[in-house]
Amino acid sequence: MDDRSLARWSVWQAAGIFLALTLVLTWPQVIAMTSIPDHRDAYFNLWRIGWIAHQIVADPARLFDANIY
Repeated sequence: MDDRSLARWSVWQAAGIFLALTLVLTWPQVIAMTSIPDHRDAYFNLWRIGWIAHQIVADPARLFDANIY
């Protein structure tokens, strides 16, 4: 093998390793890619996004002074 084909092979190996790791670490979602799983923290996520959107505009220095902390 010459240097170019060896480099190309290394790139494909790295891509394959990252793909495998991605599939393993996101496994429950991999089998249902077109749906969103029902999760218990949906309301907390909505509250958190709303708080950040509100506080960034109102007073960014007090971002971590939310009543949930």
